[in-house]
Amino acid sequence: MGEHSTAEQSALGLDRLDDAAFTRFSAMNRAYRTRFGFPFMICVRRHTLSSILESFDRRLQADPAQELATALREVFYITRLRVAGLIQAPGMPVVAGRVSTEVRGPADGLPAADTLVELHEFGQSGAILRNTVRIDGDGRADVWADGGPLRIGSYELRFHVGRSATGVVPVQFTITEAEAHYHVPLPASSEGFTTFAGH
Repeated sequence: MGEHSTAEQSALGLDRLDDAAFTRFSAMNRAYRTRFGFPFMICVRRHTLSSILESFDRRLQADPAQELATALREVFYITRLRVAGLIQAPGMPVVAGRVSTEVRGPADGLPAADTLVELHEFGQSGAILRNTVRIDGDGRADVWADGGPLRIGSYELRFHVGRSATGVVPVQFTITEAEAHYHVPLPASSEGFTTFAGH
């Protein structure tokens, strides 16, 4: 593999798989190459480990012509990200995603500044803490905005709105578009908390 591929796979932990996961990935790679005659292509920077495994399962069932088109689309995603990392110019495609949130106090609807918010990723081995932020004075926070694509997968925001563990409000959501903006607010009223996700 080239330097970029090695770094991208390492960032996702593909070079540190346990024995069971390594065996599963190796078997899927062999099955894929046997079925289609070319290696499995996926833009690792746009996926979680669980999402890659789900893609493997789904794409192994695809029609060969359809799968070739899918593989070429993944090559496009890889190329676009690498070019965007080298060139900064007007008219470049959007390659970065973002997850933001907003929290208002239940009593007065005012910004709930300094509220702790955790981002957890759900994977094969359960929930993994990915980021922790504090709500700012306007009641908002960027939970995930590192200038790159989001990773397709399942997540949960945990809002620490009380002083004890029972004061944690969990909100689950799924990322399906790596370059989108997902806004997951936690509006509150005297009746409690509600939420929705939009992008």
